[in-house]
Amino acid sequence: MSLLWGGAQAALLGAVALGYGGWPLPMLDAGKTPLERLVTRCALGLGLVILATMAGGWLRIWGPWFHHGLVAGGLLLLALRLPRAAVPAQGSFRRRDLLWAGPVLALLLFYAAFPPTFYDALLYHLGVPGRYLQSGGFVAWPENLFS
Repeated sequence: MSLLWGGAQAALLGAVALGYGGWPLPMLDAGKTPLERLVTRCALGLGLVILATMAGGWLRIWGPWFHHGLVAGGLLLLALRLPRAAVPAQGSFRRRDLLWAGPVLALLLFYAAFPPTFYDALLYHLGVPGRYLQSGGFVAWPENLFS
């Protein structure tokens, strides 16, 4: 069940990223294949979502309403201007794309199915974001030297 929930969250984040990624620089789409446009928009959108999340933490306005507003804004932008790259043009999809993307996605899914056990993953990569979420922003954590 948690794998299904994680997949739904990843799909939602991807949709939000596409919404924000198609907005600021449409001139980046010039001369690219539909798949390249999709990847460029998604990468740019993820960067903007991360930047907005960090800014919300620094300003101490990050919380459920900020998060829901950020998600709603991305989905609204996606609905207003659905990227043409989301539906590849006829003949632009190549079988070789599946040859490298299929094994990579299968490996990522395999690793995502197991819980972290290494102390660094448990204390730093999960602990610091958990502390950030609990406090609603960046705070000092004296017990953790690297946070």
